Formats: sequence, C-alpha cells, structure tokens
Amino acid sequence: MEPEMDALKVPILPDEHQSSSPTPWSSRLTKRIIIPTAVSGALALGIFSFFLNFNPAPVPLSGSLYSVIIDAGSSGSRVHVFKYSIDQSGAPVFSFAPDNHKVSRFRDGLSTYANNLEGAKEKVEELVDFAKEIVPQDMWSRTDIRLMATAGMRAIAETDQESILNIAKQVFRSRPGFHFRDEWAYIVSGSDEGLYAWIIANHALGLLGNTGTTGIVELGGASAQVTFELSNQQVNSLDSHTKTCNSFPYRIYSHSFPNYGKDAALKRLMDNLQYSGGEEDVEDPCTPQGYTYQNNRRKYLSVFLADESEYTRLVAAGNFARCKIKTLELLQEGSEMCPSNSCAIGSTYTPPVQGRFLATSNFAYTSEFFHLDEQNWMSDLRQKGEAFCQKTWEALKVKYRRTPHYSEEYLRGYCFSSAYIIAMLERLGFNDESTIEFSNEVHGTSLDWASGAFIDSFSQPSIAPAPSPALTSGDSRKFLGF
Repeated sequence: MEPEMDALKVPILPDEHQSSSPTPWSSRLTKRIIIPTAVSGALALGIFSFFLNFNPAPVPLSGSLYSVIIDAGSSGSRVHVFKYSIDQSGAPVFSFAPDNHKVSRFRDGLSTYANNLEGAKEKVEELVDFAKEIVPQDMWSRTDIRLMATAGMRAIAETDQESILNIAKQVFRSRPGFHFRDEWAYIVSGSDEGLYAWIIANHALGLLGNTGTTGIVELGGASAQVTFELSNQQVNSLDSHTKTCNSFPYRIYSHSFPNYGKDAALKRLMDNLQYSGGEEDVEDPCTPQGYTYQNNRRKYLSVFLADESEYTRLVAAGNFARCKIKTLELLQEGSEMCPSNSCAIGSTYTPPVQGRFLATSNFAYTSEFFHLDEQNWMSDLRQKGEAFCQKTWEALKVKYRRTPHYSEEYLRGYCFSSAYIIAMLERLGFNDESTIEFSNEVHGTSLDWASGAFIDSFSQPSIAPAPSPALTSGDSRKFLGF
C-alpha cells in the first residue's frame, strides 16, 4: 500500500482551452474556488532540504520546460510531449491545452519486436526523433524522457522484456539529447496504469480534492482496468492505493485484468474454438459471416493477432447473442477458484462498483464507431451490435470502406467488441440504469493514462524537478498536490 503524502497548495493559472463541444460531463461540473493557505515554515524547510539532496537536470525558474513520456502499448506506441513552466515558488504550472500537450501514435507495439531487436532500436529512435521535433534543441538536455511499457510487454517473456528495455536504454543513452536515467525505462503495473487513468480523468473533470470522484473502466488491447474510489470495502492490499489531493485523502481500488483486453480476449476466444477438440469445422459467432482467415498477407497492429492462418477449423458465422455467450465464458474462466461470491472476472474478487464511471479506450472507440446514444448507450450498443453481427463481411466492407480511418482489422472486430463490452460491463455490475458514460476526452483533455503519469511524476523525487504540481481543470482555479 502506498503511503499518504501531504498535499502542497500552490497557485495555478486557468486552463487555456475549453472543448468546443463539451461532453455530457461538462454540464454537470460544479466550478469551485479553493482559497490557498500559506505554506508553513516546516514545509518550506522540507522543500529546501529536498533540493539539497536531489540533483535533477538543471532547469530555469521561468520559461517553458518539457517532459516526454513514451507509452509503449500492445498495438502501438504513443509519444507524449508535455510543456509546462516553473513558478517562482518552485512549483510546476501546466495545463493539457493542445499547445502544451503534443501526441503522436506509431504503429506496432515494442513487444512485437522480441525477435527483431534491430527493429526495436529503429522504432525507439523514431519515437525519440518525433519528440525532438517538438522540443527546442536548446532544451533537450533539460527535458526528461521516460519509456513506460504496458500490457503488451507484460505479456511476453521476461528475457524478451529485458532485451527490449535494454535496447531502449541504449538509444536514450547513446543519442545526444534528452535527460535520462536507466530506471526511467520500465514496465508499468496494470494497477498503476488504472490509477494514472483515474488521476487524469478526475483532474479533467475538476473533481480532485473533492468528494465524489469518477471511476474508470478501461479496455485496452491486452488488459482491462477497473479503478474507483473506495468507501468501506475491504480489498487486496495490492489493489488499494492511497493518494492525498489538496489535503483530501483518497483510498482507491485499482485492478488490472491481464489478457482481458479486446485483442487478447479475441485471441483467446479464437484459440478456444480452434482447439476445442475434434477435427470438424467450428462456428465463430464473433466474426462476420464470409470473413476468411487467411492473414499471412495482413500485418496486424497487435501482437495478439499477428497471424490467423492457424485457425483452419473456424467458420465465420456472426451472431451477437451467441458471441455474447462465448465472451461470458471467457470472463468466467477460473471462477471456480473465486475466494468469494464476488468475482466479476475470472477468480479475482471485485468490490461492488459505486458512483459515476467513465468507460474509456476501446469502450469509447467502439461506442463512437456505432454512433451510440450517449444517454442509453448500453441498450443502443446491444441493438447496433446485433445488427452489425448479422451482416455479411462483404456487406460491411461496402458500407464502411469510405468512413474515416477505415481498417479491415478494426472492422472485423466490432462484432466481437460489441458483445464483449456488454458482457464485461454486466459482469462488473453495470446495467442500463448505471451512471456510466463513454469518452476518451473531457473538456479538450485526452484521457490518456500517460497524462496521469505525468501529473503523478511530480510526487516521485527521482523524476520530478519540483516536489508538487499545480493543476488546472477547466476554467476553475485549483490548488492541488500529490
């Protein structure tokens, strides 16, 4: 369990950006003014002592500073370049307005390069080069860079993890430029990944430092995360986190379910069907009718779906109801080992969900694809998923080939993802009456967990150039710290 840390209270300028088309959350936000208190002499002495014992890359006390985080995911990598400044009290000041947060996504997760380390090297160099295009050259040596790998890397062998991370470290050390330490290239735990997503979501909503935060359910490619504020529930200590924001303590449940991400779960379902015994053909109810599994020619984004040529017994036969039954079987695998009656997924105890929730990542991507009703989106997804699954593969390609970001890989997966999302949310305890909405953005702030990691980094003395961040949310004035 993480120890509580006293929150610092420091001033911040209002955010520079508001979304031109606010999400439904925006109308519910209550903007509050929190009056700062004076920093005590003891706290000032603590900050002075901190800087005596900590030697970060040199930074000026004015002007723009930069921080780079590479999110090495299962299906690709995102490079985040954060721009911020330091005020005269030594506290960082930042917002997530477009001018202050640049992101670029690169195909192919680093985990796919386990057998191609030269390719991994070239990929990391490409990621670093993008960041260098954003950060002014005279600021490179003052800019920290971190590589934080997630479930895709967690899923491969430890020796392969180590090899890829070592390649990344070599690139960061050998190429002149950013400030780097070896411990800044590492694999993030699934629980921390969920916690970072919770931090950025509640920061964007203006809820940190108040009661009644918003929970997060996140569906990635390799894993799924569930994170929310606890009341009196008892949970595994590994899933319990304590954070203090503006002197307000939070006890947070955050658990990651490995191999339950969208791509990993689809791979498991196809494996279960292919190797279910016997030699006769097996219907795959989660793939549109007429789809053929000849993927030697197709380069998949995800390490989990690198090649479908092994699925020689499968016959695509899209059917939403039968697909949902198969996804429920996946979610209940291992449930006989549950230590209680409350294991929503596998054999892991899950406390009852409570309060408001945001469904992000592939939850939101799938919802956006189907143009769901924001007020009744679970019910709408059932109906539109059923209609989608019953169409033939050829009919779907004709209908969607002219849509933005068209991809046959993504298209073939929406029958599965629609059924899987409904099954997972129902297992977690959500229904049509639950206060849960889908979004990957709030008030113009993208809900990338890496942004939460950036905020949280200021509480980590080995990384942060100052002991506490000042946070901005919407156009309200906040005084917040971790």
